[in-house]
Amino acid sequence: LILYRLEDQFPAPFEISIRIKDNKYTGVDLRTYSPADAAAVLDTLYASFVTSGAENKEVVTVNGVPYLKFDWQGGTQQRYATIINGDMIYIWAEREEGDFTEEELLLLRQVVESIIYP
Repeated sequence: LILYRLEDQFPAPFEISIRIKDNKYTGVDLRTYSPADAAAVLDTLYASFVTSGAENKEVVTVNGVPYLKFDWQGGTQQRYATIINGDMIYIWAEREEGDFTEEELLLLRQVVESIIYP
């Protein structure tokens, strides 16, 4: 498990973090899947979060990488999740008081777009 904090690179009025679970899904790399197959894997991943309160699911592709995008913790977090080279990768923003502005969500999207996978 690796956790990165990005406050120095992307100053924001909320916390942006990246978490990586090494080899959680050995052999899975969603970059190599068809859009339908990647969506099916991400739907299964989303189902594991629903019991914890995930909502507003969307599958998006950023720089050729399919991501699961969803709200969590009563809307106080917005998360992106994907699986690359068997590693589950989460990128999220957290705002204690809830409700992100459109500008804040665009900043989170910039963080996701800035990540380059080998």
